[in-house]
Amino acid sequence: LGEDKTGLTIFRPSDGLDEGEVILQKDVAIGPDDTLGKIYFDHLFPIGVKALLEAADLVVAGKHQEIVQDESQANYEGWFDVNAAQIHWASHISQIYNLIRACNPAPGAWTKFGEQKVQIYDCHKHVAATFGAVKGKPGEVTQITLHSFFVTCHGGQIEVLKAKGATGKVNGAELAKELNLQVGQFFALLDHGLGLVCRDDARAGDDAGAARPAGRRCGATRRGARLRPRLRRSRALAALPGPLRRGNAPGRRGSRGRGGGARRLL
Repeated sequence: LGEDKTGLTIFRPSDGLDEGEVILQKDVAIGPDDTLGKIYFDHLFPIGVKALLEAADLVVAGKHQEIVQDESQANYEGWFDVNAAQIHWASHISQIYNLIRACNPAPGAWTKFGEQKVQIYDCHKHVAATFGAVKGKPGEVTQITLHSFFVTCHGGQIEVLKAKGATGKVNGAELAKELNLQVGQFFALLDHGLGLVCRDDARAGDDAGAARPAGRRCGATRRGARLRPRLRRSRALAALPGPLRRGNAPGRRGSRGRGGGARRLL
C-alpha cells in the first residue's frame, strides 16, 4: 500500500512460476487518490493490450530481446482476501485511505457497525495538523452531513462518500440513515469473528497490516504477464469478478504468468 508506481511485464511462458524471460515492460504511475479500478481499467488494461501487440510485432520481426529474470530478487505475493480488506480504525489515516482505494471496486474495504458489515468505496481523507487536533476516538462517528459521514482514525478523519450496507451501494448520508448512525457512535476497530478485538480492548498503536499469507509469486520484475495483455494479479485482483479473474484456473501449468495483474500497490 502507498506506492506510486505499478506496471506490467510481457514474458515468455515457462514451466516455472512467473519465471519466463522478460520481453517488454511498461510502467504506470499511481496518483495519490487513484483507486484500483481506475488504475486497472483506465491504465493497465489498455496499456496491456498495446504492450501485447508491440511485443508480438517485435517477436515476429526478430527484434525482441529476452532478459533472464534475477531470481535473487524474486518474492511471493499472498492472496488479498477478505481479512486483509478489513479497516482497522486505530491505524494511521494514510494507511486506511490507501486500503480503501486499493479495495475499490473489489473486494471492498470493510468494517462493522454492530453486526452489520459495511463496505466503504469512495472517501476523502482529512488529515489533522496535530495529534491534539484529531476530533473523537478511533472508529467514532463525529459528523453526519447531507452527503457523507466522518469516522475518526489515527491522524485525522475519513469522510465516507459511498458505501454499501444491507441494501447496496449508497452515498454516505443514505447509509447513515440506513444504519441509524448517530454522532458519538462507533464502528468496530476489529472484528471478533477474526479472533481480534473491538474498540474497548483495542490499543491506539494496533497495526492495520494483516499478515500476508503464502500465495502467488511476485517475479523478480515485481510485475508479470505472459504473451497476453494480462497483468500480475495480486491478492486484490484475485477478488475481481468475471474476465479479470480468468487465466488462473486450477491445474493450469505455469500459473506464474497466467494470473497476470496489478499488484496491490495503491
